[in-house]
Amino acid sequence: MNCRGERRRQQIVNNYYVKPIAHLRLLNGQTKRSDAEANLSDTYYIFECKLKSNVNNIETIICGSGAGKHFLQLLSQESPALFDPLKFHGMGESGAGGGDTIEDKWNSTAKQLYNAIQWLIICWDIIPRGPMIAIKEEVVRLHSQKPTFSQIKAINTILSKDHQRRKLTEMINEFRKTNEIKRYEFDLLTQELEEKRIDSYF
Repeated sequence: MNCRGERRRQQIVNNYYVKPIAHLRLLNGQTKRSDAEANLSDTYYIFECKLKSNVNNIETIICGSGAGKHFLQLLSQESPALFDPLKFHGMGESGAGGGDTIEDKWNSTAKQLYNAIQWLIICWDIIPRGPMIAIKEEVVRLHSQKPTFSQIKAINTILSKDHQRRKLTEMINEFRKTNEIKRYEFDLLTQELEEKRIDSYF
């Protein structure tokens, strides 16, 4: 949905329930075109927009930092934490992601699931919808708690549908060829699945 210009963004906020659902860094090998009609080269936001007169009418917006920050200002909301997989922008080798501090006190399994969802958005170049958004939001909201097995299984099931039958780690390794990527581990998620005799696609 076109969001070019402050007046247009104000109209969107007036007519839609707008919610930020991701804030990601572009990696080498990725290209993005903003709905504000610009080529993106650094970070980008994804917003979900539900028409106020018909919430079943759902659209999405991809935009850069300028338009994204304006939307957040109009919504009086803080930015989602930037998910930044690059070593040189974030926290060295750590796979903690972006916007994380000691005070966050993430549960280790929750952090792995959060990272997996963010990476899935990047690797498949998708706009997250439905259950994926709901699980991500719940994991963030309860980030100090271990996620439920059903949440882990749901994301694993989504991963199992990769058309090249790749595991998530294999997808990430493809980006390592042209990017200095932090270390990410999904062993806790795999352990949960293997205990139930379910193949892990993490």
